[in-house]
Amino acid sequence: LLIVSNLSSPLALLQNFSDNNHLLNSLQMFYLFPGPDWAYHILPTATSILSLSALWYLLKEKEPAVQITTVALFALSFPLIVHTTEARGYSFLLLALLSSLIFFQSQKKGSAFGFWLSSVFGILSHYSFLTLTISYLVTDTVLSAKKAGKTLPLLLVFHLPVLCFCALLYLLHLQYLTPGTGPLTSHFEVLANTLSVSFGGIELDSRTPLLGALTLSYSVAIAFLLLFGIRDTFKKGSSLGIFFLLSIVIVPAATIMLWQPRVLFPRYFLVSIACSYLLLGSYLPTLVRRGAPGKTFALLFGFILFSGFLFQDSRFLLYARGEYDIARDILKDPSSGIARIDSDHPYRFLTVFKHNCNSSCQKRFLSEEASSVSAQSNWFVLQDHHTFSEFPPTLAQDERLYQLYRTYRHAGLSGFTWGLYRNNDDQSSAP
Repeated sequence: LLIVSNLSSPLALLQNFSDNNHLLNSLQMFYLFPGPDWAYHILPTATSILSLSALWYLLKEKEPAVQITTVALFALSFPLIVHTTEARGYSFLLLALLSSLIFFQSQKKGSAFGFWLSSVFGILSHYSFLTLTISYLVTDTVLSAKKAGKTLPLLLVFHLPVLCFCALLYLLHLQYLTPGTGPLTSHFEVLANTLSVSFGGIELDSRTPLLGALTLSYSVAIAFLLLFGIRDTFKKGSSLGIFFLLSIVIVPAATIMLWQPRVLFPRYFLVSIACSYLLLGSYLPTLVRRGAPGKTFALLFGFILFSGFLFQDSRFLLYARGEYDIARDILKDPSSGIARIDSDHPYRFLTVFKHNCNSSCQKRFLSEEASSVSAQSNWFVLQDHHTFSEFPPTLAQDERLYQLYRTYRHAGLSGFTWGLYRNNDDQSSAP
């Protein structure tokens, strides 16, 4: 909303180089602005539902066990639910992934137009779609060289227009994008979290050694399971083996090593996560048919996976992306007069205030630049991106002592857990 609020025309989106400017999503928000919050979620939610239809079409020739397993993975996946229901363009990305894969597997020249549209739609939704663009191109090139896929003319028809669009977008926009901002988490921790949470596990938290070891072990097990699934796809002679190896392993790894992003989030791997579900949706039913050991493992893993999804999804229903009603409560409750509030992440907190504030606001946010002793905070908010964060009972800040009043949870992946602290000298009522 901050991106589109000051734009005079849709073309001005190309001149906004924020990493949060997902062009297709920003475009729909531009035409809906100013509107109620729910309006911005209509199209993403509808697109998410449409994605399940596209998934079913993609799987229409597969056996029922593969269809049911894959659809269940997509429909119950906590990362997909979290990110495709928020107004940030990830639902458009998922639909583009599935539709482009439908056209990609076709050997007909007429399918090229659908592939172009899906690819452009995906790139404009989120630039992580370029993982697929590269994977598609390399897969077709390898298969064409083996004379097992598209002919060279057909390969050019499919991919050359998409590459030209990427080059144009790079010249006009991509090369000027600012680096992303957010919590500075090690790439190792992000990758471990992505593998674990994407398959029903918990987040890695180095502050809790036992849970951290459990998460790390589960992440390693998932990594090996995916590699075995890719190997099985190769052994079956499927052309998708190369595609899965590229989209799940090689391209994401190469991107991290070459790009070396300052910040990294699990959502950047949403394309790879979705491809992992397509892979496991076929591999798990295969394991069931491989005797008692394979069947036992597949059923045990399926139980862990879907139990984890249900636990994650129930927390999402309870906490959503964060109990940010705290901000609205602080703004709307006039009982304590003027309450000054500071935070360890003032920009994010102030953004929430701006979004919720109106002419009736009787409380004020205290910026970190304030130096007057009389203007020091009555309340202080600590923010932590870990799901199960525990805050210390007291906090010393700017020579003032605060006591923990309440913790506001979030479901994980997208959002923050907030610890609301109250100054010992302050007798105002709590928000």
